[in-house]
Amino acid sequence: MTEPVRGSSRAGRLLLVAFLVAAMGTFLWGFWVVGGVRQKARDTDAALRALAWRTLCYHSAAGEWPKSDDSLRTLGEGWLCAAVAAAHEGSPATLEGAMAGLVPPDSLDSALRLARIGYAPQGTGVPRIDARGNPSGIGTLGEVNGWLAAAGGATDHPPTRTGETNPP
Repeated sequence: MTEPVRGSSRAGRLLLVAFLVAAMGTFLWGFWVVGGVRQKARDTDAALRALAWRTLCYHSAAGEWPKSDDSLRTLGEGWLCAAVAAAHEGSPATLEGAMAGLVPPDSLDSALRLARIGYAPQGTGVPRIDARGNPSGIGTLGEVNGWLAAAGGATDHPPTRTGETNPP
């Protein structure tokens, strides 16, 4: 019969404790990382929604699509506009409706750090908004670009990349 090696049960307990500490540390680190990604996705969603709203406001006020980020700056600071003329089916009629319970970013510049707008040449087509590779909620990009497409009608063709348009 074999005899247990003296101290082996102590070494086994130390190994078990080390494993448990490592597992707990990994779990907590993963929980922290996921929480950060979820917060970044919420911030990106707010930026996407605010930029789409701002673009709809510009289109409603000017009767054309913006040609650049500077075009959107002509509306002044803040996210409010008088109203979006003729809200289209599926498009929000108010800022509150556009934000869906999220808080808009502090400024246009802070929104543009998280998301960007691809403009059609000479403002002739519907702009496209993307998240700059940031995480976003499921369906948010499709939803906000759908608002713009609905406001643009069937004759506008959204750009595939900044400055390019799809042919009719």
